Amino acid sequence: MNLIEVPEAYKIEYINSDRLGGMIPLFDKRIEELIHNLKTKNIEFLDHTLMTLKENVGADLFARFKHDFTNHLQSSMYNHLTGFEAFKEVDIIAGCTQFFDNLYVMNKEIQVLKNEYKYHELLFPNLQHRTVESLRAHVPLVISLPFSFHGEEHPEMDKILEVCLQRHIPLHIDSAWIPASKDVCFNYDHPAIHSFAISMSKGYGTAGWNRIGLRWTRERKGNDTINILKDYHQITTYPVAVGLYFLDNLLPDHLWSTHKDRNEKICKDFGLTQTKAIHMARKGDINYGLSPLIRYLEYNHD
Repeated sequence: MNLIEVPEAYKIEYINSDRLGGMIPLFDKRIEELIHNLKTKNIEFLDHTLMTLKENVGADLFARFKHDFTNHLQSSMYNHLTGFEAFKEVDIIAGCTQFFDNLYVMNKEIQVLKNEYKYHELLFPNLQHRTVESLRAHVPLVISLPFSFHGEEHPEMDKILEVCLQRHIPLHIDSAWIPASKDVCFNYDHPAIHSFAISMSKGYGTAGWNRIGLRWTRERKGNDTINILKDYHQITTYPVAVGLYFLDNLLPDHLWSTHKDRNEKICKDFGLTQTKAIHMARKGDINYGLSPLIRYLEYNHD
């Protein structure tokens, strides 16, 4: 069973792929095996939690997911992420897209920098991108970390943090790529940062079919769309249970620890510059998605 087709040859045309301004996520043999197990094996916790609305069962499941996913992120040997404890509210979300959607619903205007995740442009085709210098006071800014265009921190990240602090700009960080990245050292507990979100999609192979993640906020300020779903017990149980199954069966940093050598070989062979994201490399200002050729090497050279 192959979820994504394996290329027929080891050629550069298989890696020049773009998807919503980002790269195709990496599904490898282990992730495909886990997906196959969900269909064919009796996974114990799926049986008694699927579609249940019992508050005690759901609460236990949700609490475990929050704990285990946070523990995975903080246990990483490839990244050093701190500041989680400053964010008292932790909420389950249907991937970072729900994080964006909630911000757009709850705010009259959102600021986005040039070369951000293309989802923002798809929602608002006439979106006016901001520069660091032109950021408007008091208007929330959403930024990805790693930055989706560079595959690593935005080159002006320190300046962005200080400008946001000085101009009272609430900063919200999309860290969807963190579980598929390495060498990210970041403290989320900067006073300009109001919330951040991390999903399992890129690092655990759940993209597109089991969107699940967490949002951290410093404190609850009234109701928003995410809080309302939580308060009325409308969080879908199945994606949380599946997320837990993957956390139980994949180590933190799975993709980098498994495919580091393949990533390096592709970059060397095709003259690409490695980024911090396992599935992306660069050459000049062009981004290349490495997932197809990583899969080729895994299936043809092991």
